[in-house]
Amino acid sequence: MADSFGETTNVGCFSRLIESIKGVVVGFVLICVSVIVLFWGEGRAVHRAQALAEGGKAVVPVNATPVDPANEGKLIHLSAEANSPGGLSDSEFGVSAPNALRLHRKVEMYQWEQNEKTETKKNLGGSEERTTTYTYEKEWKRARIDSSKFKKPNHDNPDAMPYTEKSWNAADATIGAFKLNDVVLEVLSPAKIIVPDSAALDTINKQSKANAGTKASISSEMIYLGDPKNPNIGDVRIGYAALPSGPLSIVARQIKDTFEPYKAKSGDVLLVQTGSASADAMFKQAEEENAQMTWIIRIVGFVVILIGFSLLFAPLVTIADVVPLIGSIIGAGTFVAAVIITIPVWFTTVAIAWVVYRPLIGIALLVVAIGVPVAFMVLRKPLQKMQPANS
Repeated sequence: MADSFGETTNVGCFSRLIESIKGVVVGFVLICVSVIVLFWGEGRAVHRAQALAEGGKAVVPVNATPVDPANEGKLIHLSAEANSPGGLSDSEFGVSAPNALRLHRKVEMYQWEQNEKTETKKNLGGSEERTTTYTYEKEWKRARIDSSKFKKPNHDNPDAMPYTEKSWNAADATIGAFKLNDVVLEVLSPAKIIVPDSAALDTINKQSKANAGTKASISSEMIYLGDPKNPNIGDVRIGYAALPSGPLSIVARQIKDTFEPYKAKSGDVLLVQTGSASADAMFKQAEEENAQMTWIIRIVGFVVILIGFSLLFAPLVTIADVVPLIGSIIGAGTFVAAVIITIPVWFTTVAIAWVVYRPLIGIALLVVAIGVPVAFMVLRKPLQKMQPANS
C-alpha cells in the first residue's frame, strides 16, 4: 500500500501575480525555443529525405562473400547470415550468450519513488488554496532516485547503484566475408532474453558483494539480490538480453572488409536491421521513420508554443481571479486566444523553414499561413453588416 500525506498552502493574490509575471518570461523562452526547434526539425527532415534519396540512387547490391575491392568507398547493400563463433559473456556474473552479436545487462534497484499531485481552489479576492498530496511507492528503477529531496523523511534510498548497466559487442562478428564493427552493431538492440543458469548463480554468490548479507537467486528470468517475492529497499535484480546470430541486412559504405556511414551531400546514410530485407524496403522504412520523427517534432512544438502563449496571458487570468467565476471565464477565453495565435505562428514557422529548404512548397505554405487569417478578417466585416438586417 502506498504511503502518502498532504500539505496545504495559501497563496495570496499578489504572490500569484508575481508567479504569473515570472511565467511570462518562461512562456516567451518556450515560444522562442520551440520556434527554433521547429525550424531545425524541418531542416532535419529535408536533409534526411535528400540523403536517403541520394543513397537510394547510389546503393549497389553486393554478395556477402567474397569482398569485392571494386566497391571500395561505395554505398553497398547486403543481406546474409551474421555470426559470432565466440559469443559473449559477462564475466562479473558468469552469464554467457553463445553466438551472440550483442549482449546487454540491465540493472534495476528497488527504491522509494515520490509522486506529487496538486489541487487548487480559488478564493474570492484572488488568493488560492493549494493542496499537494505526496505519495510514496516502492518501484523497480534503472537509475538511482535521490531521496534527500523527499518531503517526508524515512523514505531513504541507497546512495548508489551497486552495479551498472553494460553492453558488449562481439569482436569476432562477421557477415559473410565482412567484419561487423561497432558502427553497425550499435544500431541494433538486443531483444532475446538470456536466462542465467545455476553456474552463473554460483559465481554471483561467491562474490563479496552478494555475500554481504544478501543471497542471490533466479526468478522470472532475472537474477535477484534479495527476496523476489518480498523485495526490500535496496534489493537488486539483473536481467540480460542478447542479439543472436542470424540474418542481417545492411546499407553502408564499404571500407575494405567492414563498414562505415555513407557521406551523402545532406547527411549520413547507415541502415541496419535484423532479418532479410531488400535495399528498397530498407530505404522505404527509413523514409517512414523520418516522417514519423518529423511529425513528433511538429506536434511537440505546437504544444509547447501553446503553453508559452498561455503563460503570456496568465497575469490577466490572475487579476480576473479576484472574482473566481470571472477568472474562469477569462481563463477559457485566453486559452482560446492562445490556440488561435499558436496556429499561425506554428504554420508560419514551418512555412518559412520550407522557404529556406524547399522554396516552392514553402512559399505555398506561407501564402496559406498568411492568407487564411487575412481572408477571415476581410470576410468577417460583410458578415457583421448583414447581421442587423437578418435580425
